[in-house]
Amino acid sequence: MTDEPKVDHLKANEPSAQPVKPSCRARRVTLASALKQARKAGVNVKRADIEPDGRVSLTFGNPNDPVTENEWDRVLHRDKN
Repeated sequence: MTDEPKVDHLKANEPSAQPVKPSCRARRVTLASALKQARKAGVNVKRADIEPDGRVSLTFGNPNDPVTENEWDRVLHRDKN
C-alpha cells in the first residue's frame, strides 16, 4: 500500500462541493439616475412616472407640446363632467 492519504471525491451536486456565491441582484434604477442618463443622451423628458413596484418610466418629447387626446380620453372626461 502507498502512504498517500485517502481522498474522498466530492460529487458536483453535493452542497459542499463548491462554495455558494450569494445571488447578485441588479440595482433598481432611481428617478434621478434615469433623468441623468436621459440628459446625457441629449433627449428631452416630457414626463416621468414611478410605478408602485419601483419601476421608472420616462416619456420623451418637448414638455411644451400640447397633449393629444384620443377616444378614451374623451370617454373618461365625459364621465367626470
